Amino acid sequence: MAVIFQWPPLPGMILAIVLTLVTSRKLLPWKNAQSILLRSLKDGTTDVALLLGMLFTLAMFGAAAGKVAGIFKAVLGPFIPSNPWTIAITFGALAPLGLFRGPLMAWGAGSATIAILVAMNTFSPALLLPLVYVPSISMAIAMCPTQSWNLWAISYTKLSITDHLKTGVGWAWLTVIINALLAVYMFR
Repeated sequence: MAVIFQWPPLPGMILAIVLTLVTSRKLLPWKNAQSILLRSLKDGTTDVALLLGMLFTLAMFGAAAGKVAGIFKAVLGPFIPSNPWTIAITFGALAPLGLFRGPLMAWGAGSATIAILVAMNTFSPALLLPLVYVPSISMAIAMCPTQSWNLWAISYTKLSITDHLKTGVGWAWLTVIINALLAVYMFR
């Protein structure tokens, strides 16, 4: 409805709910439909509340990090390498910090890391973006048990989270190092 008829999201969602109730034959009796809707709203809100809270604060976290970049530059400036190859190796070495939405996960605390590094103006954003995305994708998305697909795979294979991390993090780490070096080669 949004794409074809340019509907706003809310009427489209209401139509989707009604169609779901009709096609699943849960619209009648109305008390049954009402119970399903209320239970779905309550359970759905509870299920995603922490994730939504994290996502709402993520933008503020990144913006705040950018505002204090001057302080970080004064404090961390002497320790931040200025050579792109060195920063790539550093990102590669620190790749596990992308796990569990850590400081090298672009969709986690890494948003603050990249905001700080961009504001420090040592490296171009064209280089920093792939350097942060490489551990975000090759380590965190591929291996982190906080990602639903990884948790599903862990459950399906009946591995413990520890065994999952032991068997995969080394390969993901190697992938990050190779891709970080390729990013410097392509974007420096």
